[in-house]
Amino acid sequence: MDDRERTASGEKAPSYVLESFRLIYSALMPALSPSRYRMNRFAVEILEAAEREAKDEAIRPGVEVRLALSWLVVNGVAEVWQADQFWKALTIPPLVPDVGMSAYCRRRDMFTAIGAWKRKARL
Repeated sequence: MDDRERTASGEKAPSYVLESFRLIYSALMPALSPSRYRMNRFAVEILEAAEREAKDEAIRPGVEVRLALSWLVVNGVAEVWQADQFWKALTIPPLVPDVGMSAYCRRRDMFTAIGAWKRKARL
């Protein structure tokens, strides 16, 4: 394993983190200032990768997920409450007592949020 695949604490970086950084790198290399459309598309792709990773269990999202959610909120694609709900769906394990978020609800919340953001950003 390459040192670039490890986090600052020495842990192996999740696959969606590496994929996300590759997407960001490939987006920024061809042009110095990517369009808003292109950045929205990459933000959604990062969130889709996190959604795939969190399909069956909660994950600990990295900085790329925070950045993608922040980008969408700042650019008016996502509402703050939608970003919060997406974050909760990523981080709360299925069937946690007193939270009431089943595995179905987690997947539904992530899927519908991404779908709404794609429509609003015209992706």
